[in-house]
Amino acid sequence: MLNIYSLVLLLSLVLTLTGCYSTDSDFSLDEPIGDVVYKISKITEDIGKDTQKREIRSVNKADTVIQTMQANNMTLGVRVALLLPMTGKASKLGEAMFNAAQLAVFDKGISNIALVPYDTKGSSFGSLEAIKQAYNDGINIVVGPLFSSSSKAIADYASLHNMVVLSLSNDIDLADKGIFLMGFMPSQEIDKIISYAYANNMYSIAAILPNDSYGATIGKSIRDSTSKKDAQIAKIEFYRTGSGDDNISEKVRKVANSYVLPQSVYDEYEREKYVARLIGNSEKIKFNPKEEDKTYPHLIFLPLNSKEFSRILVLLDEYITDDREYKIVGIGRWSSDADLLDNKEMWGAWLASPVPKAYYEKFVPSYRAMYKIDSIRVSSIAYDAISAISLVAMENNGAVNSSGLLRHGKFVGIDGAFRFLPNGIVERHYAVLEIVHDGIKVIDFPNDIMLNY
Repeated sequence: MLNIYSLVLLLSLVLTLTGCYSTDSDFSLDEPIGDVVYKISKITEDIGKDTQKREIRSVNKADTVIQTMQANNMTLGVRVALLLPMTGKASKLGEAMFNAAQLAVFDKGISNIALVPYDTKGSSFGSLEAIKQAYNDGINIVVGPLFSSSSKAIADYASLHNMVVLSLSNDIDLADKGIFLMGFMPSQEIDKIISYAYANNMYSIAAILPNDSYGATIGKSIRDSTSKKDAQIAKIEFYRTGSGDDNISEKVRKVANSYVLPQSVYDEYEREKYVARLIGNSEKIKFNPKEEDKTYPHLIFLPLNSKEFSRILVLLDEYITDDREYKIVGIGRWSSDADLLDNKEMWGAWLASPVPKAYYEKFVPSYRAMYKIDSIRVSSIAYDAISAISLVAMENNGAVNSSGLLRHGKFVGIDGAFRFLPNGIVERHYAVLEIVHDGIKVIDFPNDIMLNY
């Protein structure tokens, strides 16, 4: 009996024989959107909870697929290795990524590539073994791995063997390592939000972040983006995860009471100290800025995947008792979390994201119709990766390399326009979204013009 992976290849063969490949994307940027409120689908996102209790069997799927191809004399053009966690704690996410990659083949009638899955087991060692097996099988185009540590583990091997890797990670530390990063970059989301805020005279920035590598990355991105826009940091506080309310409460209090001052206030203070020294005044001049000179945070960034997120919202409401206006800004894949969107405390909050209706909401029903379950939000990047590889293969007589991906320029995918940059980062343009009482409103559309680099 053929398993699902063999079935993928046989269906691809049918597409080849019938010549039904199309280069037109169902996800066009030309579709009018309008400034309307979008309803958010109730999508089950919890990777660890699968009510259907489906299981990916722990077998060597790559061998199965390649044997099927050989037995049926199937070449099917370009073979693409999918390095995904088919077993282990992240297997549900690996399955969702594989499903999305298959869906790209079926949705678009792609017949010039074949997908060959390799189980990374969700580990760095497993990823290295998987890419070695793919290379030994004669495959030099890879989508995956999923995690930063796994992508780091394979980078040198891929570079040494001239393999094209479209990692699903968003770790910017992997830039210039010879692989492409398909994941959503927090730095690009932060740039979009701060640019929009600054254009609307909102320049005082604060953040409450976990004291871990993710929090450090977000904090650095906020500082970098703020300095580029000539905005100001009021306060960035890091809390110990799992440390209890006392630690978090103090951090939130500091952010709530933080502010920025115009340079003229500091200049006046220095002048007063200088004059005091000239006249021989030995008393220490105290720095007491006036209340009217203080600008409290316009934006407060919070990581949405934090377990402490809801508690931080409550604490902010307790500490900020005046009528100042500020925006909560969420970092992460927020727009697909229905429970978060239903929280009244979140109404008015911002996030950066692809425009929902134009892209991802067309992917959702297609995925559900194919697999009878709901998609996981980030699985769309696997769909777009396969679509991009297919287009480049078609443009270059079946050849897929880094030069072809760079030369193509702008791709149009589920998550909007994107392109590959020479340093390996995938450039994406985001919209600014605002949570309202019945969904999400687009308040600033993405700029889909890709400048020359």
